[in-house]
Amino acid sequence: MKTVVITGANRGLGLGFCKHYLSAGWQVIALSRVKPDIEISNIITDKQKAHFHHIDIDLLSEESINNSYSKVAKITSSVDLVLNNAGVAEHEKFGHWTQQAFIKSFTINAIAPALLTQTISPLLSNNAKVIQLTSGLASLHEHIGPLEDFESYSMSKVAVNMLSLRLAVKLAERQITVCSISPGWVKTSMGGDEAPTSVSQAVTDITNTIEELTISQSGGFFDELGNSLSW
Repeated sequence: MKTVVITGANRGLGLGFCKHYLSAGWQVIALSRVKPDIEISNIITDKQKAHFHHIDIDLLSEESINNSYSKVAKITSSVDLVLNNAGVAEHEKFGHWTQQAFIKSFTINAIAPALLTQTISPLLSNNAKVIQLTSGLASLHEHIGPLEDFESYSMSKVAVNMLSLRLAVKLAERQITVCSISPGWVKTSMGGDEAPTSVSQAVTDITNTIEELTISQSGGFFDELGNSLSW
């Protein structure tokens, strides 16, 4: 049985990923401060629920992240996929920017994935995959919405793209594929009700893309359909 570790698993895409991988027969280790309510999905059977594990984690705390290693190791000795999905978006207008908002964005969106991947890297199987959920706002080339209030978010997502690039080299010897994927505009608490894509559709697209990724694409930046995005 394959094992996936998912951060930000209590809602939105994270919860959608939990449901998908449980339905696909995977063991799911959900990392979040709030336990995901997988009971709401009528496609999850009692047998599948037995393969679901929740670990409480505070992604603002280095100690909490480092402590997750022993907790994951008690559940499995081999992780096949890490989905660094958790993220925050602090919207502050120019003229009202605060250090706190930038620090929180970088800590959760970029530093936490770096530290978590480092922490559980000894458990990664050869040929495992590590995926960062990023954003089209991380593209310097596209420079989307410069008049909108996405500075701390977009800057932190540029950092997480660089993380994928660096990790791809560090983990290449073990044939571990590391990539950044932008989910697009999804109808979540972050994306809002106006977003054109449902969580279920986004999860289907992203998981199909993850399945098709190969080591030759490691370090890349892709959209939900697997198309390469320009930095």
